[in-house]
Amino acid sequence: MSNETDVYKIRPAGRHLLTIGRDLIKDKYAAIVELVKNSYDAGSPDVIISFMVLEERNKYQIVVEDHGHGMSRDDVINKWLVPSTDDKLERKTYKNRTLQGRKGIGRWSAAILGDDLFLETVTPSGQGSEVLIQWSEFEKCEFLDQVPILVETKPIKAEQGTRLTITSNLSELEYWTRFVDEDKALTGFDLLEKELSKLVSPFSFSSKNGEISDDFSIIINYGDTLGNECKKGRVEVRPIPIIDAFDYSVSGSIKSCGEGNISYQVQKARNTVKEELTVSLGKKTGCGDLHFDLRVFDRDSESIAELLERSAALKDLGFGKREARNLLNEYNGIGVYRNGFRIRPLGDPEFDWLQLNKRRVQTPSRLIGSDQVIGYIEIQSEELSDLEEKAARDGLKENDAYENLKKIILDVVLPKLEIRRFEFRRNADKGRQKNQIEASISKLNPFDELGYELSNLLNKPDVPPEVASQVSRIIADKGEQQAQVVEEIKKAIAVYQGQATLGKIVNVILHEGRKSVGFFVDMCPLMKKWLDRLEKGEEGAWHKKLEDAVSTAETNAKMLAHFYKQLDPLASIRRGRKSNVSIQRAVNLAYKTLQGELERNQITFHVNSDIDVLVTCWPQDLQIIFTNLFENSIYWICNNPSRDSSEIRVVVDAVGGQLLHIDIFDSGKGIEEKYIYNEIIFEPGFSTKPNGTGLGLAISGEAADRCSLDLMALECDKGSHFRLAVREENETI
Repeated sequence: MSNETDVYKIRPAGRHLLTIGRDLIKDKYAAIVELVKNSYDAGSPDVIISFMVLEERNKYQIVVEDHGHGMSRDDVINKWLVPSTDDKLERKTYKNRTLQGRKGIGRWSAAILGDDLFLETVTPSGQGSEVLIQWSEFEKCEFLDQVPILVETKPIKAEQGTRLTITSNLSELEYWTRFVDEDKALTGFDLLEKELSKLVSPFSFSSKNGEISDDFSIIINYGDTLGNECKKGRVEVRPIPIIDAFDYSVSGSIKSCGEGNISYQVQKARNTVKEELTVSLGKKTGCGDLHFDLRVFDRDSESIAELLERSAALKDLGFGKREARNLLNEYNGIGVYRNGFRIRPLGDPEFDWLQLNKRRVQTPSRLIGSDQVIGYIEIQSEELSDLEEKAARDGLKENDAYENLKKIILDVVLPKLEIRRFEFRRNADKGRQKNQIEASISKLNPFDELGYELSNLLNKPDVPPEVASQVSRIIADKGEQQAQVVEEIKKAIAVYQGQATLGKIVNVILHEGRKSVGFFVDMCPLMKKWLDRLEKGEEGAWHKKLEDAVSTAETNAKMLAHFYKQLDPLASIRRGRKSNVSIQRAVNLAYKTLQGELERNQITFHVNSDIDVLVTCWPQDLQIIFTNLFENSIYWICNNPSRDSSEIRVVVDAVGGQLLHIDIFDSGKGIEEKYIYNEIIFEPGFSTKPNGTGLGLAISGEAADRCSLDLMALECDKGSHFRLAVREENETI
């Protein structure tokens, strides 16, 4: 047997393109996504995807058209018809867009969409080219280079761009019209809209006007010929607005000089307002001006459910927890933008350029991970920021400016959010723990359930009636005894919770008051020293320093007085005996105390009852309850820009001179339902106000308890609703 050595060429089989277009593409949705990306790469401002049934009713078409640069005859032959061309890989960008289809195979995904593909493309100069590809030809020919492709080129008067027409049997239309979920709520068309929504970036920041802007629109045109059972008209696909359903956010800007402003916001409760903060680095940023908006999401199941409730758009799309979580997986990351376009790969989910996950390992409850944040940072041009893009367009050069950028985000911007988020979550967990304790106590009496199970066994024919009766009686007696024990435990815990509340209130006041006390301790010796120098006539700025110190002392003194005033209702030992207090008088006194503030903010105040109902209590307790509630209402009315009225209503409900309850309504932001039921709003330290101490409602709750009244928050469609209800043992006249 002789040796043979020859040179051969690899010849792709005729069905090679079918393998690329059908076997390597996940489904028809993915195929259309690939064609849309090609329109984006062509520099088109839009792409229009049309579905229509042909007049002969045995075929339907999908048309994908754009208004991009079009292709010349040479482009069609030497690029479009060349599988895996490296054209886009070499160009990388076009019209400031980072090219998406770099592998050169996306267009062949059309093979999964229909039987043939008709290409029409027009250049800006009016050169038009047409190509018809019938996929069956690729199955007939043994090798790819044996498939005949006719390219026809001629001058044409038409708008520049590219149009792909894909034709298929009418039976294939069912892929789009069928229901894709068990509830028959989503069709294939709906799912396509959802898939395309993910394509549109939620951030496309424009530094010129500071607003989110779109530079590429996706439109689906449902032709009338599809039939009454299908969709009709034009639909513009919008980005899925998951970024608007954030739990927490920090946004703002820092100028190159190191001065800036930051806003912090939490959306996990309705009654919250933005907290405005100032930033001073004490030096230049070293990376130019920065604009940023970072939005953070809690990833636990309860928070994902709340996210869906906040986003009407996600609910309209039929998204569930799994899909919402998948969206976070797809979109998470902090992107860096220049002139409105992202610098890849910064912001890709798998590229943790700030190393947030590594940073979070030691304190996961305090710090956020990369999969919890979606955001952008806008930077200036290279000559202003020294932030230089790598030659390969794969990120920023790791120079001093880049390190400065990371340091500012990690050490200045993110901590503003993380500290406040941790405090909010810690306080919110108090209510959850309280509910868990009460739920555990309720399980201490199993005799009701045990009695039910035993009764089924005792009612059998072979069990003597007297035995069944005796066992049932024993179970019932034990159940009553256990119920009494459970009630005693509940009462004891209630007492301890009340005492714990007082302790927490004092702890908060001591913590806050320590700042003012510390000021006086440190400043008094200095003030005495400056006074001595003034008396001796020594030159210096002692007079100005004394003025500033006195002004600051006055502020701290008022703060201390405010805290001790809040403590006063707790000093029940010095109160003497309870007396019969007029509800009407107490409400009027609280109103007069706040009348000036009510008038300044144009808030109307209504009381529905002229009945002078009396309740036995300490007068100052009732006064502190109403004053705190009205102050709370004023604050949230003033911080509710969406209100259609500004009012506080007091409704007194009584029968025969006997008080039943007092309702206080307002037109503020309202209270999150979960905080109503877990009663966390009455916990000392819990507040959704910026810099709030969280004492008002806690003190009011304790005061109500001493009056044998129950203070509770109730659900309300608009604003908030508090109720002060009489307990059965309360003595009223």
